[in-house]
Amino acid sequence: MPTYLDGTLEALNPAFETITGYALSEWLGRPFELLLPSEDVPLLQQFFNFALRGETLPAIRIRIRAKSGQIIHGESIVTPHIVAGNIVGVLGIARDLTERLQAEEALGQANERLRMLVAELKDHNREITLLAEFGELLQGCTTIEEAYRVIGHISPQLFPHTSGVMFTLKPSRNDLNAVVKWGEVAVEFAQRTFEPSKCWALRRGRLNQVGSLCEG
Repeated sequence: MPTYLDGTLEALNPAFETITGYALSEWLGRPFELLLPSEDVPLLQQFFNFALRGETLPAIRIRIRAKSGQIIHGESIVTPHIVAGNIVGVLGIARDLTERLQAEEALGQANERLRMLVAELKDHNREITLLAEFGELLQGCTTIEEAYRVIGHISPQLFPHTSGVMFTLKPSRNDLNAVVKWGEVAVEFAQRTFEPSKCWALRRGRLNQVGSLCEG
């Protein structure tokens, strides 16, 4: 696409029409920079100025706004257009990289999903190993105090980056008493004793999630 000293397009090949959706007649004689997003114009103007001084530069990435509004990603080589020994404009040779970049992006997303799946598999395998070790250690305990120590040792590994407290029901069945804690649990919570009727998990017979340590 020859561009003359005033920045207007003087010739285009049929591929321009195919790629951009514009008819060739729509852009002949118009400033080339109008095809670009405004933020890309200064860089291309800089390369045009180099070409007008007779320099040929490496390929640069450009973006062209198609007639549909889609942004087409491309690569262009800008060289001086010389006639009778004089530089009369600039020649630009460009190729469409949109599909290649989309394929690269899709590949990157696929690799990221694969990385996440591998990480999940590693976590799953780690949990299985810990649970097996947990079971073996519990079976080897001879006192309830030993079992509490095992639970306190394994729980932070099974539930990393969390805090927790395990309560047991006293023989009198009147109170729940904190016997194991891990993580940064508030001291007053870890030392709490409360009635079973205040525990919604026991009252409902299933897990109960609360939003803060202040909730009963």
